[in-house]
Amino acid sequence: MSMCATFGYATILAANRTAVSNRLFTLAQEIARDQVDRLQCASPYNPQITPAQIPADLVLGTTTKTTPLYVDPTSNSTVINATLTTVVSDLGSLNARGAIVTVQYNFRGRNYQVQMNTIRTSDS
Repeated sequence: MSMCATFGYATILAANRTAVSNRLFTLAQEIARDQVDRLQCASPYNPQITPAQIPADLVLGTTTKTTPLYVDPTSNSTVINATLTTVVSDLGSLNARGAIVTVQYNFRGRNYQVQMNTIRTSDS
């Protein structure tokens, strides 16, 4: 009987760990998608006119910031932080910019990463 209870408890713990890991990965995807949406909606983006109209989000280079990935709803404290890195580069034609958005976090001693890419062309 105790062997069955031990096995049942271990199974529930393993399932819970997997569920938490999947929730965190989904949250990281959401953060990356939000950043991609921000890049797609940044306006006005007209680098071909003088003076060039380039929003701060589409300036060439790398930006990195730390953002909360999971906040405990009971205590309102940040449990896991993530690093959001956005690399914006000039694609060389059609006034296009490419961006790579990466969200990195650590859970239970393992590093996880979500990466999404997008291309933004001129508004006109």
